[in-house]
Amino acid sequence: MERPDVVPPRDRGASAAPRRRAGSVARAARVALCCVGLALSLELARLHVKVHLDPTYRSLCAISAKFNCETVATSEWSVFAGLPVAVYGILGYLAMGALAAIGLRRRAERIS
Repeated sequence: MERPDVVPPRDRGASAAPRRRAGSVARAARVALCCVGLALSLELARLHVKVHLDPTYRSLCAISAKFNCETVATSEWSVFAGLPVAVYGILGYLAMGALAAIGLRRRAERIS
C-alpha cells in the first residue's frame, strides 16, 4: 500500500520547478511589500516633521475629526525614545527588505 503523501523519486524533479517559481514569487512579493511599507513610513515621517514645524499645514489624510493623520502625528504616542515612530518603521522595512532581497538573490544564484 502506497502512502499518498510520499512522492516517488522519479516524480520529484518534475514538481520542483513550480515550487522554485512559487518561492521566488513569494520572495519578490515580500520585497515589494517592504517597498510599500517603506514608502508609507517615509510619508508618515515627513508628515510628522511638517506638522511639528508648520502648525498651519493640512495633510491629504485630514479627512474628518475621527480620521486625521495630523492628530496622530501630534499625539504624545507618535514619538518613542526621542524619535518619531515612523522612523522605526523606516528602519524596520529597510532591514526586512534587505533580508528579502538577499534571499531572493541567493535563491537566483542557486538556481542558475
